[in-house]
Amino acid sequence: MNGIKKIILLILSIILIGSMAACVEKKSTLYDYGDKNTIFVDVNNQSIQLELRTTVGEALTTKLVNTNIEDIKNDYNNNKIIYIEYDPNISQNDGGVSIIDLVSKLKFYNSFVKNNMQIVDSSVFTNQSEIDKIKNSKITMIVKITKSNSTATISKSNGVYVIEGNSLKELDKATTMFVLSIYTNPKDRYYLTI
Repeated sequence: MNGIKKIILLILSIILIGSMAACVEKKSTLYDYGDKNTIFVDVNNQSIQLELRTTVGEALTTKLVNTNIEDIKNDYNNNKIIYIEYDPNISQNDGGVSIIDLVSKLKFYNSFVKNNMQIVDSSVFTNQSEIDKIKNSKITMIVKITKSNSTATISKSNGVYVIEGNSLKELDKATTMFVLSIYTNPKDRYYLTI
């Protein structure tokens, strides 16, 4: 009789644990948004709709070289200046619109989370000496955006992040992956919370 009570108690415990697990809210991961180009992220307990230039699934095809999502987010959050380096003569169709979109999303993020951070490019400096000083500062993260012969890629070399692609579509994928890296929380396996 005592053995039957133990079995019944064990079965009831398993049912109770299963019921509790079903009640726990499932957090979404990036992979749950594969075909979406609009996602919602929680920024400081506030839900924000984020429009992306490509789908999440396409962005996740970006090749990451010598870096990962956690690395990008940590470097971004641990610097006070983000220096964006790009060809100022790049046309909108060749990637200019990707650059504008990336900068606007980083500034938007900073307004909620890192409002003491500055995002700058060469246009705010009067000479190359000032640019070099900022680029060589220990509080600066350099993000270089370039049209190349490569598909969507984010690489890190000597502390410089290079975002590249061979077309507007490929640059959109890479810049979107960079944005997702900043907006997601890698400690929760890429849950869309900050």
